[in-house]
Amino acid sequence: MIGEPSYEASVQDTITAPVGEVFSVRLESTPTTGYLWQIPVLPSGLSAEGSTIEKQSGTEKPGDSGVQVFRFRAAASGNYHVEFVLKRSWEQTPLKTRRITITVR
Repeated sequence: MIGEPSYEASVQDTITAPVGEVFSVRLESTPTTGYLWQIPVLPSGLSAEGSTIEKQSGTEKPGDSGVQVFRFRAAASGNYHVEFVLKRSWEQTPLKTRRITITVR
């Protein structure tokens, strides 16, 4: 969605977002290898509004990087801790884990 606040998770581990507004969290990934970020448990008070993958322009090759964009909306103010795990859908153990704190005002 154009105009929504967007936060690069590789730069910030704590973000501030407004109550009731859609905001996004961006995480670098390599979707062509099967590794995608997932959210095992979404805290109550946050709703997932969708996700997309932004790929590099040009011909896609195995191993190419991209950015996974998650969109959220917070129903109430407070601090929310969202854990993202980077793994293939058929694997149990994640390659990486990222924890983002979202302060909603």
